[in-house]
Amino acid sequence: MRQALAGERLRDLYVLNPWRYIYNAPDITTPVVGITPSAPDLTYASLRSVSPVHVVYMGNMGVNTSISFPVILHGELAALITCHHSTPHYIELPMLEEISSHVQHYSMMQSSYLTQKKINLLDGLGRWKADTRIKLFKMIDDTNQWAELAIWLMDSFSASGIMFCVNDNYWGYGTIPNEEAFAVLDDYFVHSKIQIWSEHALSKSFKSILLSPLAGVLGVTGMADAECHVRLLLFRNEHIESISWGGNPNKPTNSHDGAIGISPRISFEKWVEKTVGKSKVWSQKNQLQALKLRELLLEVERYVQQSGTI
Repeated sequence: MRQALAGERLRDLYVLNPWRYIYNAPDITTPVVGITPSAPDLTYASLRSVSPVHVVYMGNMGVNTSISFPVILHGELAALITCHHSTPHYIELPMLEEISSHVQHYSMMQSSYLTQKKINLLDGLGRWKADTRIKLFKMIDDTNQWAELAIWLMDSFSASGIMFCVNDNYWGYGTIPNEEAFAVLDDYFVHSKIQIWSEHALSKSFKSILLSPLAGVLGVTGMADAECHVRLLLFRNEHIESISWGGNPNKPTNSHDGAIGISPRISFEKWVEKTVGKSKVWSQKNQLQALKLRELLLEVERYVQQSGTI
């Protein structure tokens, strides 16, 4: 809990300060004395001492000088641009201010880009919903059009397979679960009362059924208690991902000589971790598409009840 609070405090400081500059990490620290007994507020101080743990951490990397500039997006810390030097390296104030100005300009341009990207996404969703509605109702009136709808939706969601269900009628396309596995997944989805079901590691929750090569699902349903219950499940294959770390993050921590207790890892040699049993995570765009798709499934349920088709 204390570490979490310290992390939040550090993020707040990066939002308030244009940079964090460490001239010489192992240098001797000098205490700061205020005019009152309480500790002075160093929130806006440009220079500050380095914690003993961080001194060891930088030493293990072979770093003496470090400077970080915060990338602030919509008032929150989004990233850091950090530079290191192996020996003490003094940077003049005008240079710091110039670099900070470039970073702030980048932050402003990035915020503008992300805002415009979100606007474009919302506009595109409206057109996508209209096109999907045409293909969906073509299939409801003529199930021979199923392949066209399936390919369209699989492409829209970057899915490996799809299942469309209207009451006890099922249509499948692409890589889909076997009959037994799908019965388990569909039963869970129907009885969970979840309107949009997003999962990228199915094997962790459903260990008793064979799902390989499938690993992820995005399920969308109308009204579970409706006379006509429509649901659609999109599947993704397993995606083996390689993540490169600066040192093994799972390696046991090393005991220090007693001066600071636990010390950072010594080795920063490249270490590659492979994640298995998971699909690519369903994106924010996919989640928004799923919301639009649910609106369409509700239309389909009303249409099928009135027309008696399917």
